[in-house]
Amino acid sequence: MRVVLSPIPRLPWRVQRLDADGRWQGVEIHDRGPSIVSCLRRAYLMMGHDIAFERVSAASGEALRFTWQGGWGHEAEAITPLDAAASACEALGFSHTALRGESHEATLGAIVASIDAGVPALLGMDRDWELVVGYDTAPREFLCDVSGFEQATVGEELPAHRSEDELRAIAMPVGDWYGATYAPGQVARNPAFVVRGRTSHDVYGEISLAVRALRSVCESTRSGRADTQLRRDTGSDFLGVRDTEFVTGADAIRIWAGHVAELPEATHDFGVIHANDTTLRLQIERGHDAAKYLAWAAGNAPDAMRPHLTDAHSALAEAANIPLPVCGWTCDLHTEDDLREAIRTEASLVYIVDDDRSALLGKFEARSRSCPWGYSVLPEPDEFAAARDEVVHGLRRIADLRDIAVTGLRDALDAESQ
Repeated sequence: MRVVLSPIPRLPWRVQRLDADGRWQGVEIHDRGPSIVSCLRRAYLMMGHDIAFERVSAASGEALRFTWQGGWGHEAEAITPLDAAASACEALGFSHTALRGESHEATLGAIVASIDAGVPALLGMDRDWELVVGYDTAPREFLCDVSGFEQATVGEELPAHRSEDELRAIAMPVGDWYGATYAPGQVARNPAFVVRGRTSHDVYGEISLAVRALRSVCESTRSGRADTQLRRDTGSDFLGVRDTEFVTGADAIRIWAGHVAELPEATHDFGVIHANDTTLRLQIERGHDAAKYLAWAAGNAPDAMRPHLTDAHSALAEAANIPLPVCGWTCDLHTEDDLREAIRTEASLVYIVDDDRSALLGKFEARSRSCPWGYSVLPEPDEFAAARDEVVHGLRRIADLRDIAVTGLRDALDAESQ
């Protein structure tokens, strides 16, 4: 038996526009990727509540969450505790049930029951959160919405909703469903989160709870995650957990700045590239959502809170405009001269040429190497050093501004209680 909810709104991460010759003419950002925030927002939308992405991101605390593991950075989604989803639902007025450490049958039953009731469910699978919008009992599969890169010709309108054949099918897990915790309240494997109806909503209450969530993730400095016994029990190196700690808040950004400052030269090492760009730079960019949210909150909060929220917004808005030249993406270039000009004018730790643009490499082929995104191209030593110094300076400035923002958030909450 197959059950699929509909309609499923189309919410891609970004849309790449191509001209008649297939050349990329620009990118439109629609969503922020396969995070718990994106899943929650799509679930709310399917329930009939169109809540802006930045409001969900702020209410969950994810807008300012930053995570670092020594030598490598993991996507925050993979290790986000379930309280991020709970925080968002509580602030936005949704009832919910978090499933952690439940039996395999109980967890599957809760997800299936949610779908049968017409409400999508969230499921943490390995490094990502999935939005489950259907199931099939014959092959025992969950059917999940996708939110990714999409291409369209210039002027083309993408369909507003997804068709059933666009969904991702994943096998219903049959084992290793422990919802095991590395620390109290933090789930390591296969957590599930079921959203119920929206029971109420109070704007003042939302702002207060969202500000508390943002302040909490900024003020958390260290969260121990090493658990040797759990690692032995599961026989898994899931999340690469070793004898280390995850660090959150502004301190994590300063730690990252220190790691970048220690890079002796440009490298093709994918681990370094991925940690610096896809994982960490994108986590920094979530701060844009916090700035947008606080601008809205400053106009809707009680009078006593407004000046302090404005101060916090100003700091985060400034941080959002600080450039971080980590990766120079070359997806919009069409000729070897375009690539040469981009590298000459834009200092970066590394450049990425998409795999279908290998003809652009030309004389840069000796400085390139295949990577999961296509080809990594190294800058000259002077350009690398300039980019490294700019990244380090930018990160430290962002950390300072986040500290200023936290002071504003704390003062806003103190003013509320007076």
